[in-house]
Amino acid sequence: MRKIILIIIILVSAAVVVGVTLYHKPHRSVAQEEAIAVTAAQLFREFETNEEASNKKYLDQVIEVTGTVSGITINQEGYQVILLQTDNPLFGIQCTLLDQTEIRKDETVTLKGICTGYLSDVVLTSAMRIKK
Repeated sequence: MRKIILIIIILVSAAVVVGVTLYHKPHRSVAQEEAIAVTAAQLFREFETNEEASNKKYLDQVIEVTGTVSGITINQEGYQVILLQTDNPLFGIQCTLLDQTEIRKDETVTLKGICTGYLSDVVLTSAMRIKK
């Protein structure tokens, strides 16, 4: 019985250490990372044509994407979500901005963020506006 209790205590302690370590892990700084530059239409076309190859090329990479803003919303966490227009009238590049910046619909912008994949829209998180 004592061995079982000791094993449970060790497992709980290990889980706490792992949890605390992951919680305090530093976040990636998009601003300081080198980015792959691409247009919104080109990025979407690549994912639409060959998702597997595009995942290998772009997934978890910092992308600098330029395009025209077709929509602006606020997500549940209060962050701006910018939708960049592509050749597809229904879907585009969805970028969640970390900073509040003034962006208007139909404006051409360059955003830099981490590509997290393709779910009808190509999704970029931790994005920021790049002024050129």
